[in-house]
Amino acid sequence: MADSRGSTLGSIFGLILLGIFMVVWARTCGPCADCSMADFSGCMSACSSCASSPKESEKPKPDPLELNRLFTSMNQQIEAKQWVQAEETWKRLSSLDSSYPGLQDKYSGIHEQAQEAKRVAAIEEAFQEVQTIDPKSGGCGEDPQRIVGLWQKLSVAKRTDSKYKEAVRSAAILEICRKSISRVLTSGFGKMMMEVRKDVAQKLEHSMLMNGIEATVRLSGTNKDVATITWALVGRSTVLQLTNDSSMASGSLLRSLQDVGVKKVVFYDGYEMSITYKLTPESETDAKAAIVAKAGLSLPFKIE
Repeated sequence: MADSRGSTLGSIFGLILLGIFMVVWARTCGPCADCSMADFSGCMSACSSCASSPKESEKPKPDPLELNRLFTSMNQQIEAKQWVQAEETWKRLSSLDSSYPGLQDKYSGIHEQAQEAKRVAAIEEAFQEVQTIDPKSGGCGEDPQRIVGLWQKLSVAKRTDSKYKEAVRSAAILEICRKSISRVLTSGFGKMMMEVRKDVAQKLEHSMLMNGIEATVRLSGTNKDVATITWALVGRSTVLQLTNDSSMASGSLLRSLQDVGVKKVVFYDGYEMSITYKLTPESETDAKAAIVAKAGLSLPFKIE
């Protein structure tokens, strides 16, 4: 009988504690989450999140005096036509109170004028830097990014700009640099590909020697794009074996030479027998044009 009363009292006491807990939770965390005993851990997580983040009503309100000061400062900057500064002030004021009276009405005008001011400033900046470039003494350098960056600033010049004539003259200087740097880039490519072809020819000769074929591989032509493979046993049968039946598959002898720009392969026995293959590598002119285009130098720098 005593055990039964103790059990009943324990249950009642537990319910009272649970009730107290639920009341406390409802007052502190109720606004953050719908809590059920089936998801007690989720409830506590929501409560913790709620407690760590301030409610909207608890966020500090912006100082009216500060808002008024910013708004006044912005209007003064507008009157002085300091559009870039006015836009920055507008952004700061908007971050504090986007509903400030009259604020949103001013944005389109300020933004448009600020963009125009930045355009004009960019042209002036580019003009000043171009004046330090002397193409005749190597002032262009070899960095296409610098020249392209200056051109991008100048290219937005309008006939109505006060610095329009200066921008046109500056563009003419940059055009000289564009051509100069393009030549450097493309001449370097041609030389590089010749070196690659020499390297491939040497490796091919070594590979043939390692396989018991006493052959030499020589390159000729202005661009070193003609390969002559000399071997005393050259004949129709041996050439078909060397080329895997004239295969142009990836990794084949002929394909490997074509991929590095070789236009013709001549198999020669050293006396009178020769067999010639004409290859069709990618045009170096196209490859050079792609390099120039990637550098942003393909089109003339000219302000209309």
